[in-house]
Amino acid sequence: MQLEKINVWRDEAFREASLEMALDHALLDHCIQEGEAIARLYAWNVPAITVGYFQKVDEEAKNPSPVRRCTGGGLVEHGEDITFALIFPSGSAAANAPSSTRYRWIHMELSAALKRSGFETTRHEDAFQNGERPCFQHAVSEDLIDPATGIKICGGAQRRSKGAVIHQGSIRLPKSLRRIFAPWTECFINALSARQSPLNEEEKANFMTQATRLQSERYGTKSWNQRGPEKG
Repeated sequence: MQLEKINVWRDEAFREASLEMALDHALLDHCIQEGEAIARLYAWNVPAITVGYFQKVDEEAKNPSPVRRCTGGGLVEHGEDITFALIFPSGSAAANAPSSTRYRWIHMELSAALKRSGFETTRHEDAFQNGERPCFQHAVSEDLIDPATGIKICGGAQRRSKGAVIHQGSIRLPKSLRRIFAPWTECFINALSARQSPLNEEEKANFMTQATRLQSERYGTKSWNQRGPEKG
């Protein structure tokens, strides 16, 4: 299932959650239009909350206010995690695979990369089921578990759009590994694709322009974040 090439953005800039989610959406739009696979890794330096596309959340229920993602899944409390967005173009083996197969592949390669850095994980093997609890309190099939504690450390959510697929994943690691340039990240990306190409500054600036628009029109608005997905 390995990709032929993936463009990589190791994003060291902190941004508010609404702009982070808008940026991932801008990368998905680019993949749909240009057929290019993209991986973006980023971290959080203040607490943030994202919720799945199909959830409806009262803004008063949480602090900080949650931002609704374009992907499914449940509520994710960010702050001590690294988040990664993987976008697979239409027609690629990764996009064509069933969602459960793709999810397992991503987490198997992630687990192997972490093992090379000395951090062991195990796969959660129970059958998939949706839950109302926050993501890191509710493991589903193929999520990664810390065998020393039994605590879930990695989960993800996906969305298909016009044949392309975005996978947004979140992983909680010891502080020494919680860096977007940590050695395990290189192993992980190398396992996903035969060739890697870093995004240049002009490409990043173009994505930021698109993301700022998406933030103002969607991810930064109450109509998107509180009332749930639009119908139609």
